[in-house]
Amino acid sequence: MNFQIYAKNLALSDETKNYLEEKMQKLGLRAKKMISARLDISRDRHHRKGNVLRVEINLSLPHKLLRAVAQEEQVESSFDLALKKLNKQIEKYKEFDR
Repeated sequence: MNFQIYAKNLALSDETKNYLEEKMQKLGLRAKKMISARLDISRDRHHRKGNVLRVEINLSLPHKLLRAVAQEEQVESSFDLALKKLNKQIEKYKEFDR
């Protein structure tokens, strides 16, 4: 399984990186046909108040690209929200793939 994590306009702690890598490994077990996954994390510059982080997960499957985006104040919570959205798409893909 090939997955990449990119962070833009912020630094990720080792604890956060480990959390994200662990969750991405579990995602790979759920989507057995996964070719690659890319996780983009960035600080949203459009909001003038508060700390808003944007997480985007792109999952490459045979003949399909699944994508989920979420925005929250914490990296972990925005990642979990995007992962929840992506899991719903994986279930739909599995039903369609049969």
